[in-house]
Amino acid sequence: MGIGNTGSVGNSTVPVQVKDLDNVIMIAAGNSHSVALKNDGTVWAWGYFQYLGHGLSSNRADPIQVGNLGNVISITPNSAVKRDGTLWRWGGGRRVSESPSQVDGIHNTIQNSGNYVLRTDGTVLAWGSWMGGNLGVSEPNRVGDRTSATAVQVENLKNITTIRSGLALENNGTVWSWGGGANRNGEVPISVFSDAVSVDGVGGGYAFVVKNDGTVWHSPFCSRQPFVQVRGVNGAGYLNLGTSK
Repeated sequence: MGIGNTGSVGNSTVPVQVKDLDNVIMIAAGNSHSVALKNDGTVWAWGYFQYLGHGLSSNRADPIQVGNLGNVISITPNSAVKRDGTLWRWGGGRRVSESPSQVDGIHNTIQNSGNYVLRTDGTVLAWGSWMGGNLGVSEPNRVGDRTSATAVQVENLKNITTIRSGLALENNGTVWSWGGGANRNGEVPISVFSDAVSVDGVGGGYAFVVKNDGTVWHSPFCSRQPFVQVRGVNGAGYLNLGTSK
């Protein structure tokens, strides 16, 4: 949580402010660390050292600046898009945290999510493993056996405004999914929802959509039919009720 000896104080049933951090406009959470983007374009991280991008081998209980990154407009737990449209990644070293470095061949980017980037023209690029249709490209158009080291364009997507973990929101409210998301490991994106204003996705095939009428919809375990999410799990104080019961 950015306040304890190793960056965490255990579970908390009420919100706890991260110390020495203000003017934040975006946050991203990893499994063992957290990242924040400030309004001055700098990126800050705390938690397990491997993912902090500070070039050191020590965990951080309080936020530390990620390398010398500046002019950043979008972040994920281990990457950032700069105002000039370039993509930068960091972390993953075994003994020290690797500092940010530019990803070759990625330009005109306005948003990033894992191994996906959204470009200024509303198209989406992907790279990495072909398994499970994660790159959103049909088999005849694949390059290489199991992975693509260079970025390829995800098929069927245009006029996209938001990307999240194998999900994309089109400017007309249509939500598209591919790979391990609501497409049941399909290769190319398919339309799975309409009239959406916001979309988010997490690992394990969970998709969350906010509809234009203000309702929230949830698709679990790669289901093809999203449904209204009406309950949550409060075992670790997730619902901010002041109790973990």
